Amino acid sequence: MIPAGEALPWDLLVDDMPGDPYGIPDPIGTDKKVLTTSPFFSDYGHIPIGEFFYHIDLVGTGYAKKKCGTALPDKAGVCSNKPGTHKPVLIPNHCNRRICPVCWTHWAEQAGKRGADILNGYLTAKYGPEQKALPGMDRDLMLPRHFSFHPPRRIINILIDEVKKEIAKPSDFQRVFLRKLRDMARNIIESAGGQGGLMVIHEIRLCDDQADLQGDLRLSTNRYRQVLDRRDWRDHVKYYPHIHVLIFGAIENAREFEDRTGWTYRNHRVVHEPEKAIHYLLSHASAATRINAITPFGCCSQRSLAKVKEYRYREYIRCDECIDEGVDPDNAIRVVGTLDPHSLVYENSNDPLARLSGGLGKLIRWSIDDITPRHFARVHRVGVYEIVRPGHRVRREKDPTYLGEDWWTKYLREGVIPGSWFDPGGAGGGPHEPDN
Repeated sequence: MIPAGEALPWDLLVDDMPGDPYGIPDPIGTDKKVLTTSPFFSDYGHIPIGEFFYHIDLVGTGYAKKKCGTALPDKAGVCSNKPGTHKPVLIPNHCNRRICPVCWTHWAEQAGKRGADILNGYLTAKYGPEQKALPGMDRDLMLPRHFSFHPPRRIINILIDEVKKEIAKPSDFQRVFLRKLRDMARNIIESAGGQGGLMVIHEIRLCDDQADLQGDLRLSTNRYRQVLDRRDWRDHVKYYPHIHVLIFGAIENAREFEDRTGWTYRNHRVVHEPEKAIHYLLSHASAATRINAITPFGCCSQRSLAKVKEYRYREYIRCDECIDEGVDPDNAIRVVGTLDPHSLVYENSNDPLARLSGGLGKLIRWSIDDITPRHFARVHRVGVYEIVRPGHRVRREKDPTYLGEDWWTKYLREGVIPGSWFDPGGAGGGPHEPDN
């Protein structure tokens, strides 16, 4: 760690490189150059925490239940015209546990949609539903940015010593430590000018620093999952807690921030794809019990930003094979059916080696037990948010409002339903669900 007050090694500075996530200059800061290699990189060494290290839970490092990832035998989207010949859409079993090595991806996708909805809701509440930059203002200045904040090693050691004195058993370490670090980080970040956003805490880094850096550059979960999907993953990571945020606001100059707090930060990029960014951050996030993986804070916290209404729209899923045969799309809507679980045959069912590398593969044989009249649909959800003002009581609607396709399109066009600041004119979609 570079002691406070010392000059940073500015020989590491390079000219701005537009398009490079680590070459994007801070559009609000005073520096005209940024670091491609962090000056505090050498301080990322493993911090020994003894037996507590073996009580650290990360996303996707737990155990899978017997049915995780298998097809639900009682739900599938089947063709309403030719259910025996047109391939059904299977619905996989999900336990929705973030520590499950099979289902964490589904959990992270849904968490990414919720997080993106909060960020979009704040932008709409502050600037309106038009998804346009203010006159004379660059649109990117209005979007959140991805920062990582890094406490100095001495601060982490102080927190570790405090936690050791407070807990009764090693399994309590992670939960208590994360609460302390989260509260401290919130105060530090807000003191640096951060208005608020979403926070995700990471406790580990890959032992291979270059692999870690490349994973961040590409928002690729592969490099982390190649390690965390192993039983001996603890042998290939180092313990060094740090904080990632998707944040609004002008952040203090990096040198002044370090001199004042001892912390350092890295400005990764402007966030144009929040769902993708959140999914990546959650792929190796901490998963302590009773600690949320994503923490809205500041202007995005529940105290500052209220979800007053939620609109939902069921997009009916149609059978592509029927449409290819010339069937009217209104008559090609899939319905919920029940499959015989013993009849399901996949292309790799009899090839154990292929299953290990590529999963079960495509469904090639099935049998229908029952067909219901319920339509098979993808549910789109968009929240309407309101900034909480002092002394102003916010009225929240408990139940969502379901709309048909015509009204959904009309409300989006008129701005009643906010479009996406990240994909103007669009709205986020949810998982497939049966229409009740």
